[in-house]
Amino acid sequence: MNSETDIATGWDEWHARYRAVWQSSLHWGAALAVLLALPFARPDLVDILRRAALLFPALGYLVTALGTCCIGRARLRLLRAFMTMEDAVAGIREHAPRSRRGFDGRSLVLGFFLIGAATSTITLCLILPHLARLPLDRAPTVFPPRAEAAPGQAAWVDPLPCGANPWRCYKPDFSDRPWNSLFKGQYDETRTFANTVATVREASVKGRCDVLIVTSNEVETSEVLRLLDPLPGETLPVHVTEEPRSYYVGTYGVHTAVVAECQQGSLGPRSSHVVTENGIDDWSPRAILCVGVAFADNWKKRGPGDVLICTSLLPYEYQKVTAAGADWRGAPLPVGYNLWETLFYGTRGWSFRGVQTESVRVHYGAILSGEKLVNSAEFKRTLWSFFDLAIGGEMEGNGVAAAAIDSGTEWILVKGVMDWGNGDKNDAFKSLAAASAAHLVHFVLSNPTALDTLP
Repeated sequence: MNSETDIATGWDEWHARYRAVWQSSLHWGAALAVLLALPFARPDLVDILRRAALLFPALGYLVTALGTCCIGRARLRLLRAFMTMEDAVAGIREHAPRSRRGFDGRSLVLGFFLIGAATSTITLCLILPHLARLPLDRAPTVFPPRAEAAPGQAAWVDPLPCGANPWRCYKPDFSDRPWNSLFKGQYDETRTFANTVATVREASVKGRCDVLIVTSNEVETSEVLRLLDPLPGETLPVHVTEEPRSYYVGTYGVHTAVVAECQQGSLGPRSSHVVTENGIDDWSPRAILCVGVAFADNWKKRGPGDVLICTSLLPYEYQKVTAAGADWRGAPLPVGYNLWETLFYGTRGWSFRGVQTESVRVHYGAILSGEKLVNSAEFKRTLWSFFDLAIGGEMEGNGVAAAAIDSGTEWILVKGVMDWGNGDKNDAFKSLAAASAAHLVHFVLSNPTALDTLP
């Protein structure tokens, strides 16, 4: 190897080995990156595999160890070849000093090992909390607020991919959950509302009603009626009918209440606007509460059965639509301040058994309202591009607010989280959401001074 040709050949061989080592490190690094990024690119894999998802970081450690060994052995072979050529041909020192200085230490091997171990550890730490939120091999633990409350039953069903939201595959069974047993005795499913007054004008409570409670479907109405007690001197709550109007009259907590059911939405002959306006004309309530179910913005922040209390209503239907896109033209509708303050302070000490936690939570914030039953992730993203601070959405608030504001009556929305409007809507948590909202309102109205600040 004394000739210039031998020197060039030796240098080409050394340079090829040098490049091969770096390519090897890049290949192992790419394999490691793909492996550790997979559970975050496809979160449903963690939901489906459950404990087996821990194989991702375990394989990450294995790839790191094998890659480190392979790169380290290739580095040793390269250095041996370099030293052999260096001893044989002194002239190679003129070609290789830069490469030799950059490759003489163990920085490449040590760096690959540290980066691989660190990323595998981070992946493990991110997967473990996610697994802790999922029911694994048994039904989730439910903590009843009182000893007499029957334990709930729930089952985890695997067949469908759940996406990023674990609640999508959660199939609860609330058949043995007497919601109102939290406050009083077992509810009698055969209970009927037989005391009927012919017309609104003949009702004894007319003109001295404390609250008008507006619901929008049978489930919401049922959960409210479970807690409606008779008026003083009556044996059952009173069903007041005057076609096409229909009300249930009784005592909710310790306050006189009228319950009216509307159809979904704020438009139409039985819409929330018409029913609320009729209720105001018939009963002259001091406050109006729209109680029922809603969809929430984020399942990580607001779980099933959590209660959303409206601080301002955002009617999203008021838009100017052009070729360039939509421009919101509405204005937030403020709720009744005194009523909001009553619900803000009156909920302290309230507890309601949810699905997996000891008690559902209460959230305060702006709520969207419109005529659309939202069950599309794409449409929901469009809504939140306008209203990024909203905590949820529903369909009846516009009508209730319009009628209440027009009459000068304080109003507010109290809604339980039923789903998240992401395209996987179902009724699994509908009864839980309606019951939690109804019980929160009942708890607040059980305070005799709850409405003292109202006119």
